Amino acid sequence: MGFLYLWPLSEISRKARSNVKGWCRPADLDLVARLERARPRADQPVLLSPFDPLLWDRGRVQLLFGFAQALEIFKPAAQRVFGYYVLPVLAGERLVGRVDLKARPAAGTLDLLATHHESDDVATRELVGAAVRRYADALRLAVTARSS
Repeated sequence: MGFLYLWPLSEISRKARSNVKGWCRPADLDLVARLERARPRADQPVLLSPFDPLLWDRGRVQLLFGFAQALEIFKPAAQRVFGYYVLPVLAGERLVGRVDLKARPAAGTLDLLATHHESDDVATRELVGAAVRRYADALRLAVTARSS
């Protein structure tokens, strides 16, 4: 559990062409190539919104990824486990962690309020850190650790 294997789109396209005559048009192959480039990569982790469609069905997320998705913005601070507005980290086909961030554009900082890793190993920690850095770079903010 915790890992979802997805067939490469090019393999699905190849099988479809061989099994159903006329099902796959040349234009479909171009789309397959574009979608393959858009597929999340394990070496380029990204932060997801807590409202991302991938996370809508909490039971499915738990079943497929072994990830207990929680939205805690309506809970009192003392009852929160992960933080106020927590962003899950997607690396390839795995949810590897979650972070609670606060952007302070006027100060030029992205405050890292909390970090939670799904497994306690160096690789997972690096993936979560890389996702936060990518996000901070996109916003042109410097990452700072805060305890508030």
